[in-house]
Order: sequence, then C-alpha cells, then structure tokens
Amino acid sequence: RTSTVRAISFCEVFQLDKCDIDDELRQRNFDLSRMLDTFNSIANSNKRRNAAVAANLEASKMKQNKLYKMIDQSDSMNVSAIKTRRIFLPHSVFRCHWDIACMLFSLYFATSILYR
Repeated sequence: RTSTVRAISFCEVFQLDKCDIDDELRQRNFDLSRMLDTFNSIANSNKRRNAAVAANLEASKMKQNKLYKMIDQSDSMNVSAIKTRRIFLPHSVFRCHWDIACMLFSLYFATSILYR
C-alpha cells in the first residue's frame, strides 16, 4: 500500500518489513488473537453489507418495489455505452493513435508557422 504524507518540518522516514513488525509485536506481548478477532468482525460486517446490497439490487428489479424507481435499470444493460467509453482509456489503442496524431499535427503547425 502507498500513501502520501506531508511533514511540517524536517523528519526521518523509516521502512519496516513484516518480519520487523512481527518481532516487535512478539517482544511487547501483543495479543494477536484480539487483532485477528477485530479483522474477522470487520470481514463479517463487510459480508453482511455486501449481501444486503446484493439483495437490494435484486429487489430493485421488481416494478412494485420503491428501489425500482430509484435505480436506473438501463445502466447495467447498456453495454455499448461501456464499450465506447473504453476507447478513451489512457492505454487503449485508440488513445495511443489519437495522441500520436495530435503530436504530428502540433509539430506540423509549429513548423509551418515558422516558415510563413
């Protein structure tokens, strides 16, 4: 994982490996089971939330449900719109050709202006 941190004044930055952290936790008699219980409770909470979202999405497909009016059903079915958006991704072939064409036109205009 990465993160960005800004310091107000000069500071030293250290990097810890996993084995270093494990050694420190063992030396300080850290309760690893408590930490694992916390992670398991977070994972269970996420599973319940994901199940609730999935159930709401299924319920939104029924016309008598209030969610049907709130969720745009055409979003998930409009595959052609998703395909057209993909051509504008930074590493797509279309975008690469587009960038090359823009660069060539820019060079052409820069040199043609010099010789006018």
